[in-house]
This record gives sequence, C-alpha cells and structure tokens, in this order.
Amino acid sequence: MHWLPLKCYPVLNQAYFTADGSIHHMNLFAVIVGVSSKRLKKHGITAKLRRLARKLREQLNDDPDIMDRVTPKMDHPDLLEPESLARLPLVGAFAFIQWILDGKNQGGGYGFPFDRVHAVFTQRLDEAYTKIQEFKNVYLRDDWRDNKPLWKLSNALEDVCSDKLLRQAVDTLQVKANVFDQLRDAMRIAPKSGSDGLNSDGGDEDMDAIKKGGEQFRQKLTSDPQYPGLGHYKKMIAQIDKYWDKLFADPILVDSPNSKVTIYPQRTNNVMERFFRDFKRGDRKKTGNISISRTLQAMLADTPLVRNLKNSEYLKILLDGCQSLEERFSRIESQEVRDELAKAKNSPEKIPAKIKKLIAQPKLLEIIARLFKKRA
Repeated sequence: MHWLPLKCYPVLNQAYFTADGSIHHMNLFAVIVGVSSKRLKKHGITAKLRRLARKLREQLNDDPDIMDRVTPKMDHPDLLEPESLARLPLVGAFAFIQWILDGKNQGGGYGFPFDRVHAVFTQRLDEAYTKIQEFKNVYLRDDWRDNKPLWKLSNALEDVCSDKLLRQAVDTLQVKANVFDQLRDAMRIAPKSGSDGLNSDGGDEDMDAIKKGGEQFRQKLTSDPQYPGLGHYKKMIAQIDKYWDKLFADPILVDSPNSKVTIYPQRTNNVMERFFRDFKRGDRKKTGNISISRTLQAMLADTPLVRNLKNSEYLKILLDGCQSLEERFSRIESQEVRDELAKAKNSPEKIPAKIKKLIAQPKLLEIIARLFKKRA
C-alpha cells in the first residue's frame, strides 16, 4: 500500500473493493463466467486444438522450408509452386489454431474481471470456424486431400461453436462487461492503455474528479428504467455504497514524537499483491511447480542448508575436491544439458517464429481466406 495525497492519488491497477471479495467479480460476473468456463471444459476444445496442432506440426517438420516458401507470398498465391500450394491448407490450419489459442493471452496483465480472455477465446473460435466454411471446399490443386487439415479443424470447432448456452453466456458477459468498463473508467481502475498490468504504479489523478465520475456512473445506472429488475447491478451498487466513505476518506492528522504526520488511507492491497506475485513467480521459475505451499512450508527448514555453506567442513564435502562452487557445477555433463536444450527447442509446443509473426497480424483470417478465394 502507498500513503497517497488526497488530491494526487496514483490510482493503482487493482479493484478498490477487495475488502469484501471483489464486488465486480463476485456479484456481476461470477455465475456467467462459471457457465462459459464449464461449457468450454465440457467440449475440451483447448486440448483438441493442441493435439491437432501437434499433428500438423509434425507434418510441417517433414518440409522444414515450407514456411519460408509460403509466408512471403501470402498476398500473391499465383506465385506459389504447385508443391507449396499443396501445403498451404496445412499452414493455414496450423496458423488458425495458434491464433485461436493466442486469444487466451489477449489481456492487459490485469487478470479477471479486467481481462476477459474466455470471451476473447470463444469469439476467436467462432470467427475461425465461420471463416473456414468460406474456403474449406476450395481446392488449390483440385485435390481434396490437400484440404484435410482444414476439414479436421472445422470438425474440431463445430460442436463448441454450435453451443447455444456458451454463446448466450458470452453475449451476457459482454453486456455486463460494458457496464463494468464504465465504472472502470470513472474510477480510474486498471487503465486500458496501460502495458504493465497489475505491476503498474498508476498515474496522478484528482480525487474529486474520480469521486464525481463515480457519482455520475451510479446515477446513470440507477436511473435506468430496467434497474429495479437487475439484481446483479443492485448488488454491485450496494457494495459501492457500503465502501464509498472509505474510498474517499480524508487524510488523518496524527501527532508523532517529532511533529504532526498526515496519514493517507490505503485504498488497495496492490503492493502486497505485487510482492506475493513476485515471490510466486520466482519460485515457479526455480522449481517448475505451480503451487508454492511446499516452498513456504520448507523455507525455514532449508534455511540451515544455505547457512551451512559458511561451515568449512560441510563446504569441503560439497565441493568434493573442487576449489569453488563454480568448479563443482562445471562437472555437470555439458552435452546432456545441450541435448535437453535441443529437445526443448524442437518441442512441438514451440510456435515457429514466422507463425508468431503471422498470427500477430490483425487481419490474419482474411489474409488466409483471400488466398483461397483468389484461386477459386
């Protein structure tokens, strides 16, 4: 937490209302997000796409130069050789899959409810499925077997894109998200233009202006004729009203041994959250474990092992004849390390650089669809 001046409060990128369970998440989104998450899990679409991507990647590996031959000529399919045309549906299907999966990374680093990656992921599923239908029957060499990757991808997406409950959940989420984003803008919470996510220090904002924006948001929402029947919005407004005075409390003047000190109310728990995230990230990098409970439990027990490095007898045993820890570590078989690094580099989960560049293009789906339409 920061002690912040009343008129110059750096609004941190964390919801204000964490004292009683994040009003936005719990009351506004929780049920509908639960529905969409369950529907996606029911279809197992992420696992399906990854399995298909691994199979397609194996086929791409049979022709290592295919990406170099195809990607530079995406806008001029007439320049592609017949052999490259045969591989184009394979490259397109693989790019589509990576683009869809990348939807889960389309956030500002804030986490839910500020980033709605489930909604983005579902939208990409639907967009990709719709676009594939436009050209999956266009055979660039008049050979239907070339388009097998597109048909397999289309079949994998068909069930999830036909799920009415999932579509309704995402549509409802978007409506609620629009209301939430109005509050987000009014209260200067997690600015969309930020690139540091929850690690941002925010910016200088006038507290009176924020307070006025919050009041205007409340007035606009509660004056809606449909408001009395919208229980989820009423619960959100009730939470805002409950913590309103604490959000905009005046600074407290207290006496210290030397002089009077002004204390400013802590309005978020973002600093402690950032400390915990840094610790958790560091532990995951060192251990590869998702949970850090074992690290926390063993931390005190392992502390003497580090302290023992100052014990000459212990260090002598550890070094095993070496003059330093560096020399001791150098005994590790380097070729084994190189072999493991090579395996990791060739992992089917690794996205080729050219595909990364391709899926980063805003109009990827249209670019690939246009290749087929030009040949139709």
